[in-house]
Amino acid sequence: MSTLSRTALTTILAGAALTVALTGCTSGSPAPAGSSTAASTQSKAAACKSLETSVSASTTELASSFGAIATNPDKAITGLQSVADAFDSGLKKVSNAEVKKAGTAADDSIKEMIVQVKAVIGKTSADTTKLKIAVTDVQAQFTSIGKICS
Repeated sequence: MSTLSRTALTTILAGAALTVALTGCTSGSPAPAGSSTAASTQSKAAACKSLETSVSASTTELASSFGAIATNPDKAITGLQSVADAFDSGLKKVSNAEVKKAGTAADDSIKEMIVQVKAVIGKTSADTTKLKIAVTDVQAQFTSIGKICS
């Protein structure tokens, strides 16, 4: 991968990583004690807290992964996959319809972004248009969750 491609990829992915790590899953208020996870009774705050808790540990790994993206892009993919797996795990605990819908859209967008990252990693010249679209979608989906959960 050329230096320009690495720089572009780093910039694109760092923007997505920051969006996921900082804006996506801040619930604004803690989940109420004894919150039910039944579909009809899970509060929005409890659902948001579930997503926040599931992702918080993996964002540290993601941040460290991006430190080495120019020399070890596979580590960045591993970091993204770790966040995607953690988010997916947290999403399985969400039954609040509004948060579940937004979370599912975000989950799908993360997975698509990983597909697009893998498509350009290691290529000396690659069209990053699809990756940029995927990153923009991740940012939009996590911004939406941030609005719902604040």
